[in-house]
Amino acid sequence: MYAGDYLSSNLGHEIINLFQADNGHHYLYLNSSGNLNKAHEGLDIMLMVKAHSADSFEVIGLAKGLHVAPGATMTMPRDISQKVDLISRAQRDYIASEPGDVSYGGVSILDIFNDAEQQNIFITYKADKVLVPSNRRIFLQYDKNGLNKFDNKEVIVALKSHNMPRTSLKSYIYPEESIDGEQLSDYDNILTNIVENADLWTDKAVWKPLCNKSTANQRISLFDICKMRDDENRVSNALAYFMSLEQYRPLWIKFFGNYGVHLHNNYNVGREISSKITDESIDPARYPSGGRIDLLIEDSGNFVVIENKIKSDINNVKSDGEGMNQLHRYINFAQHKVSATGQTPYFFIIAPNYNIPVLDEETSKRYRIITYRDICEFLDEPTNMAAVESDWNFRALYDVMKWHTFDSPNEYLRYEMQEKFEQRLKTASSLISAPKTETSKLSNEIEKNNKQQSVLNMAKKSAISGEYIITVEDSGSIRVCKIYDNVKASLRECAEAKGFEYDPNWTTRQFGSKLIKEFGEGNEATIGEYTIVKRDSGSIETYRTYDNTLGALREIASKVGFNINESSNTRQNGSKLIDFINSNK
Repeated sequence: MYAGDYLSSNLGHEIINLFQADNGHHYLYLNSSGNLNKAHEGLDIMLMVKAHSADSFEVIGLAKGLHVAPGATMTMPRDISQKVDLISRAQRDYIASEPGDVSYGGVSILDIFNDAEQQNIFITYKADKVLVPSNRRIFLQYDKNGLNKFDNKEVIVALKSHNMPRTSLKSYIYPEESIDGEQLSDYDNILTNIVENADLWTDKAVWKPLCNKSTANQRISLFDICKMRDDENRVSNALAYFMSLEQYRPLWIKFFGNYGVHLHNNYNVGREISSKITDESIDPARYPSGGRIDLLIEDSGNFVVIENKIKSDINNVKSDGEGMNQLHRYINFAQHKVSATGQTPYFFIIAPNYNIPVLDEETSKRYRIITYRDICEFLDEPTNMAAVESDWNFRALYDVMKWHTFDSPNEYLRYEMQEKFEQRLKTASSLISAPKTETSKLSNEIEKNNKQQSVLNMAKKSAISGEYIITVEDSGSIRVCKIYDNVKASLRECAEAKGFEYDPNWTTRQFGSKLIKEFGEGNEATIGEYTIVKRDSGSIETYRTYDNTLGALREIASKVGFNINESSNTRQNGSKLIDFINSNK
């Protein structure tokens, strides 16, 4: 499960595996093309897993009583995007024969995935029952010398005779005829300690999607577009910004007051503050210092040191040349500073709930851990949430922090899948209700408007003129972006710029997919100023961000009747052009 690049545009068919269809039944899709080797059609149990580490999977679902769907064992072509009428007919007839036409949130599975590139197989299995872990995390550990582990938080089952599947992303495990010694076989080990362990499983958490769920209405921010959810520096920058704004100071004073810190309203927030003690009278051997403090909040009475950790860990003593970690050096620095000012020092670590650092005894006496869940629960209070909702950028930061409130780093992927599935259902519902001749046009407009809005949301000042978006960034610089209506023409420009040979008869989807495969990674490619994106539906989108901004402004100005002032700079011309466009709408 979740083997694609889900943080950008991909929505794999296997999303249906953990959702219950409207008719109450469970349907499954087998990674990665949906088809099943006929030699394995007698299997009865499927474990759904997510990559966890280099040699282990986390088990996130269990399906029992598997019934192979018609067409799923037929031979697929090497290129799975090629339509196979026999398979498609068998699948569509099967779906039509099932109660309710196999729909989710009122939308048929055919409408949910019919625009995707792979349109042969929609369902691999129908299952009697689908379960998810109840209160413990479950892992398959591929280790020939490994031991099973059971405690109140997790179960680890060691697989000794199988190798971890890395290419096909699926593995078939049968009873083994012989096994050395008394060690259980992998098959018996899984069956006894996972499948038949009823205490591990529940069916109450299996989702049943509804098109009107709030998750379907969530907006995409630049944190999502630029894949910065896990970027400690960017998140720290955002925290510092919203801690500094005058209108939010009472909010943060209240928050830190819960931890015994009584900040004054005139506090200052610093980023990446050097913790080097420069006083030559201080022996650096006895009081090592150095490094940079992520966030430093300071007023006349308080000196608050904050280390923000997301994916990285606290450096340990063994890896530190001075025999202490960074947190100890911050303590030395803070104590030296406050000895002259009389301020009270406080030390905090902000960490995601799935990566709470383990502190040594001495450090734990000085530092308090604040989890992202602690912050979000505080912000969830109605009066505090009103402040969050008053600024879309603050709301975007809140949504980022929300991803780090889960107990497992993989758990948020399940939440994200629910959100993305709800969004797909909402879009599919809109397309179904539109006249057939308008469907393609509506889909393109939805995607284009979403992209334009996501750019404008984070802009200081902006205007849209046809295919062009002009924005004034927070720094005052001008950015021009063009989202193409004639996508195929832009793909020709990209291909010709790179000397890439193309067939003029290629469809836009074929053309875009081949360029992404040749010059990009996943579902996106950057070619010079151009970016090519393959969206959820399989459609291709291109946009261009201009390096020569003034040249782009001239191009737009000539189309809208605005006179560029050649004696003014780019920022001045860009700002006036935005005002001109907006005043003439």
